[in-house]
Amino acid sequence: PFFKFFVIIMYFVSVSSAFAQTDSLANKSYDELVKLYRSTAGNKPAAAKIYITKAYELVSEGNDTRKIAKTLYGISYANYLLTNNIKALEDLENVILLLLGEQKKSSGLLFQAYNLKGTILTDIGKNSEALDAYLKAKIYAREGKKIRNEILASTNIAFIKKEHKDFKEAIRIFKENLELLKKLTVPASQKVKDEVYQLANIADAYLRMGEMTSENYTKEARNYNGIGFKKCSKKDDTVSYAFLLINEVRILYQEGKINESIALATETEHLGIANQDENLLCTVYVFLGKNYAKLKNYKQAIAFLEKGNEIILTSEKKYYIERLLVKELSKSYTALGDIEKGQKYFEKYAKLVETELEEDIKVIKEVYIRNDIAELREELKELKAIMLSEKRQKQRLYYIVGILVLLAVTGIIWYQKNAQKLKKRITSVLQKVNELENEQVSKKPSSNSISEKVTDTKAALLLQKLQKFEEEKVYLLPDCSLSFVAEHLDSNTSYVSNVINNYKNKSFKTYITELRINTALIQLKNDARLHSYTIKAIAEEFGFKRQETFSKAFKQHTGIYPSQYLKKIRNQA
Repeated sequence: PFFKFFVIIMYFVSVSSAFAQTDSLANKSYDELVKLYRSTAGNKPAAAKIYITKAYELVSEGNDTRKIAKTLYGISYANYLLTNNIKALEDLENVILLLLGEQKKSSGLLFQAYNLKGTILTDIGKNSEALDAYLKAKIYAREGKKIRNEILASTNIAFIKKEHKDFKEAIRIFKENLELLKKLTVPASQKVKDEVYQLANIADAYLRMGEMTSENYTKEARNYNGIGFKKCSKKDDTVSYAFLLINEVRILYQEGKINESIALATETEHLGIANQDENLLCTVYVFLGKNYAKLKNYKQAIAFLEKGNEIILTSEKKYYIERLLVKELSKSYTALGDIEKGQKYFEKYAKLVETELEEDIKVIKEVYIRNDIAELREELKELKAIMLSEKRQKQRLYYIVGILVLLAVTGIIWYQKNAQKLKKRITSVLQKVNELENEQVSKKPSSNSISEKVTDTKAALLLQKLQKFEEEKVYLLPDCSLSFVAEHLDSNTSYVSNVINNYKNKSFKTYITELRINTALIQLKNDARLHSYTIKAIAEEFGFKRQETFSKAFKQHTGIYPSQYLKKIRNQA
């Protein structure tokens, strides 16, 4: 992309400029070089790297371990800004080794080293290793009694939870951080920046939760994003401002305000190019693509989506948005009739979902064991210390431990009972399916038999029509409403409803739902083609417009969810 070419050109310009100054650095002191590094790190990382490298050369011959570690950390940070991630990680390992070897450890610098290590590992998609680094950063933040550092570490841990779809827990941590920031004594401008970042993350988590589920969290996202916009300064905090902008693009999209979303996304694209922010640009291109796909302008949608795809393919970073991007590419290419490309991207999407699921389970488990339980253990430790100073400390501690054990045992028993109940329910459903199949092969009631049983001639005629309606499976049509059926049977809604109530002993809605679910049970068992369908596709196959409605009806009718039944059927196949 153009902006990458621009970055490379600027990189060589800054390097050339810095090398031109190398001769003039010979007489600079350590403090002067560090000052030059700090003034250029944000906008001229190549030059900053030269300054801090020169400072490192000055101190490396001496015995001041802390200064050596500080300058080496500076080199690592410059390499990170230049996306030399492997070299940055190597330098950080040396920083950590130097600091851990000291008798009096620098908790502040160790926090910085582990926090930066976690940030780099997160960027390249190694979230399990990043979690380990953030947990260590949190330990040193607490040792140094730096509340803001602890908030930063907690924010990064919450970010990993968010990346791996533990959205509610991530939101809880971000909200806790907002409360902690109120008590923090730091410059007002810094506190506002920290608050805005937490608010943007909360909005983002709600949006992601909405994208992953059938629930709508747009209202919550708009609330927190709106508060963030009121506090954020576009001039002083461009990173968070861009974060809030892309959230707004997504909110407008979810609200169906497509043209407004496109306009704001285009404005945000300019900001991303100006700041060389690949992550922002990638998200912009995905939502421009989604917006144009909504307008059925699939060619334009593909053009933007492929721009985003190019960023992902040429970057060392891992992007959560990749799954949404390839899914949209699959749908857009298919809509244009390019089935081959549509299938290619669908297969990539399916693989990404599978990989993410495995990684989500692994990482969230690690977060729970190594962070959540560790925090609980820390709280129990503090509680024990308080109780030791009280008269009845032992009894109270045993009481708490007893409750924890009881909860654990109760949880295990509950799980085992639920597993047994589920097994019985599935067996019962399979027996019901066999009965339904037997009913299908047995002789169907004739028109005469219906007439013999039903004395009301008009009702008998309608029941005969309903029998044919069932045989032809007209109920599988998605628009099979009471008015549709009444028209189909040459009757009216009131009479059809009364006949079904009186002779079928159920409401019209229950009647149609049971027919659909019974048909689904039989066909899912016998039609191997359906085994590869998603729950959404299965729902549509049997006349349901929404996956949630199908799942709810299936559970109400059988006592189990469609996914549980499908899993059993697949295992038997």
